[in-house]
Amino acid sequence: MGDLNTHAVTMTIRDVGEYKKLLCDGSFVGSLPDAAVDTLLIQGRISHAERGDTVFSKGDEGDSLLLVLRGRLKVSNLAADGGEVVLGFLVEGDVIGEIAALDGRGRTATVTALEKSSFLGIYRSQLLPLLLSHPTALLEVVEVLCDRLRGANAIAEDGLYDMRQRAARGLLRLAEKHGRRINGKVVIDLNLNQRDLGNFLRLSRENTNRQLSSLRAKHVVDVENAIITILDEPALRQMAGDD
Repeated sequence: MGDLNTHAVTMTIRDVGEYKKLLCDGSFVGSLPDAAVDTLLIQGRISHAERGDTVFSKGDEGDSLLLVLRGRLKVSNLAADGGEVVLGFLVEGDVIGEIAALDGRGRTATVTALEKSSFLGIYRSQLLPLLLSHPTALLEVVEVLCDRLRGANAIAEDGLYDMRQRAARGLLRLAEKHGRRINGKVVIDLNLNQRDLGNFLRLSRENTNRQLSSLRAKHVVDVENAIITILDEPALRQMAGDD
């Protein structure tokens, strides 16, 4: 599972309960019988990453699937010009490395920790029999794959739009995946710096700042302490070119 510090799972009863609830509430694990979940916790491996660590790189051997227990991560690839393209962000309960874990080939993207993070790793040899025995869980993993594919297609399409539309479309994707609706507003609390946000929006850091400033001036979004709040979602959708 990459070059991270991995070791056998040794958890207290409290840890087991905490992780079990997190994984059942936030991932395909919730579709598994209780005994199967216990098996995952027993057979899995815990990995840790500090801020800035590479969890794995594109092309690395893909022998496992990871479930995020704590932290925030960035999924990225390199563009033809050598610049970084951010494909998405991952938080607690999200799945990492599902493509390589299913087909046994190399990793399709690079994953970097944005803060101190922990993962539960499930080796392919353990994962496949489990999923084949529980089709509902397998379908949930397929849904994750479909969601990632749609996101990648949307990012590719963004290159056809102007900067305002790119910003609007990217913010709406973040809202759909990570937003919390509070009193008619959508709060995106990923604590992103403008470089990572810009690489997700397909904009330079300077143009990201310009677009956010313009949206703030129009009272469409607000940004404070790296927390983005969508104030007027219909207006943002109109800017994005949504019907």
